[in-house]
Amino acid sequence: MLSRRAASSRIGAAVLYVGWILCCVVLFAVLSGEKDPARPADRITEREAVSAASAALRAQTGIPLWELVHAAYSPASELREDGMWVVLLAPRTAERRGEPVVAEVNGRDGAFIRARMPIPRFARR
Repeated sequence: MLSRRAASSRIGAAVLYVGWILCCVVLFAVLSGEKDPARPADRITEREAVSAASAALRAQTGIPLWELVHAAYSPASELREDGMWVVLLAPRTAERRGEPVVAEVNGRDGAFIRARMPIPRFARR
């Protein structure tokens, strides 16, 4: 049998736990429509870049399904004014498996820049 002190501390912990959950629910409801502060407003999301790249590759090659391997954002530099998304996609067909393509997408508006074959990691010179 628990002492009164142990029972009251368990009740206090349960109240604190329920209060924390309610606080999280209220914050989620209040902040759900806000913009993501981690992503600049002038940049498209990774998901938008992947869909733009797969749509452009679908139009160029006629292969309907492209599987995302990796996507990375490359910021603006001396070579280009806008940043770009570099998206590595592989066709999802049995006969073309293992032939990935690198698609470059403008980071500001999602315009397709170009597609190229990936550079091998250990290329001999």
